[in-house]
Amino acid sequence: MKISNRASGFQPLRSLRLWGVAIALSTAVLVGGCGGSMAARPVSELAAELQGGDESAAIAASSALREKKDPAGLDHLIKAADGSEFASVRKLSTMALQWFADPKAIAAMVELMHEEEEEVVVTAKEGFDFAVGQNYTKIGEGMAIAKEESPEAYSVAFDLLKGMVNSTEGFKGSRASASLGRTGDPQATSVLVNLLKTGDESQQGKAAMALGGIDSPESVAALKEAALSESASVANSASGALRSLG
Repeated sequence: MKISNRASGFQPLRSLRLWGVAIALSTAVLVGGCGGSMAARPVSELAAELQGGDESAAIAASSALREKKDPAGLDHLIKAADGSEFASVRKLSTMALQWFADPKAIAAMVELMHEEEEEVVVTAKEGFDFAVGQNYTKIGEGMAIAKEESPEAYSVAFDLLKGMVNSTEGFKGSRASASLGRTGDPQATSVLVNLLKTGDESQQGKAAMALGGIDSPESVAALKEAALSESASVANSASGALRSLG
């Protein structure tokens, strides 16, 4: 998958107007205002309308594919997020990706963060933020896919993850730590080691487990030190991480 930088001719005011239309139309369709929920229709039919030349039909199809969460519709949403002729459909399709617990959806959002179209970039970042909290087990694999296609986009997502590590918003901080570990990227070592040394007991335990996914001398050294912690939970997490590193 390759996300292109296709944003020439982007018109912010028109896009904002169309987004308002998108919300109204998609809501009307999904509550049955146009003859029942479109989500009951086959993916193939929805995909055809998503790729067609009628904007309102494409908006409704994008919303329905999001509601279905059928993996068969994912590639169609990714294609529309980057290539639809309609700004409203590009944004709505990008937004839909966050609901798919699939590495391809993560990879697409990461690559869309490096687009030139501001509304798509913002939506992709918000979706990625949501996915870290909900589908964090897929983040590492999705980022690995994106790194192959677009190292620059990967760097943007990686920086976002590092910034989430100290979040106090629910489980986001711990899941961001876990996601960093799942990337296996040695660049995450310093952030996780710092959290292991300065975080509270829960953060230290999560950081230790995350370091178990990064095979580097710094990770091993920090985990050996943490394995001697006075906190039994931190020591156990560090010992388990060391075992996972062999």
